Amino acid sequence: MTEPIYTHAWSIVSLSRQPDTGRVVTAHWQLVSTDGSESNRIYGSVGFPDDSEMTIPYENLTEETVLGWVQGLEETDKVTLEAMQESSIVAKQEANVDGIPWA
Repeated sequence: MTEPIYTHAWSIVSLSRQPDTGRVVTAHWQLVSTDGSESNRIYGSVGFPDDSEMTIPYENLTEETVLGWVQGLEETDKVTLEAMQESSIVAKQEANVDGIPWA
């Protein structure tokens, strides 16, 4: 049996910021993981405290920068969430088998 090849696509869906300072207070993200024909998607949000070092002027932010912040936090650790996604895909694949008995 061939080892599965997983792909993981992270993205920032939206940012919540303070209108007067432009400081990002929350990042809303998603992770879509696939293995061939099966996929799994999760969404989440993380907040950044006032004393956070994650303070770049809003207009200078890039998705790559914000993803780095999100993936660096314990509750959204990149390696852990991607492993959870892979486990979910395996569980889906083991739970159902498609086909017809007369083929």
